[in-house]
Amino acid sequence: MQSRGAHLEAIRDDGVVVHSPRGDFTARTPATDDPAEIGPVDYVFLGLKANSYAAAGPLLHDRTVAVAAQNGIPWWYFHGLKGPYEGRWI
Repeated sequence: MQSRGAHLEAIRDDGVVVHSPRGDFTARTPATDDPAEIGPVDYVFLGLKANSYAAAGPLLHDRTVAVAAQNGIPWWYFHGLKGPYEGRWI
């Protein structure tokens, strides 16, 4: 798991608490702020801002599956869409 700052320290110290209708639990997982320490993996779940995606490069190989969870609306959201917002940038 990659994180940084106080969140990284909390994950290292306490793990990650998962709240679930089936029962809460704590996952103890290695954590780092340097993707190069991890190296290429088969699956990557990105919880980054879009401008930070390049930092995930060391985690990828030719067959890596990447799942991107991005908050917000990207500036190009209306690109190519017909309607009242056509041609607008956010």
